[in-house]
Amino acid sequence: MDILNMAREAGFAVLLDGRIGQEEYSTVSGSKEALQCFADAVRIAAERERDRSVRSGWLRQDYLAWLLEKPG
Repeated sequence: MDILNMAREAGFAVLLDGRIGQEEYSTVSGSKEALQCFADAVRIAAERERDRSVRSGWLRQDYLAWLLEKPG
């Protein structure tokens, strides 16, 4: 998840303030609407990552194990 690119796409201004060694420092600013758009984008990206994990079987295996252990 490229969080700075997501912020730009949501309507934030992203400015590179400086670089020390390998570390970059940025300022991100924008409107409340841009913040809401960014929050929605992060939520959707997290849901997609979770869905990929489920499809890959990791969570599904845990769920099946839970079902088999569940009484009744």
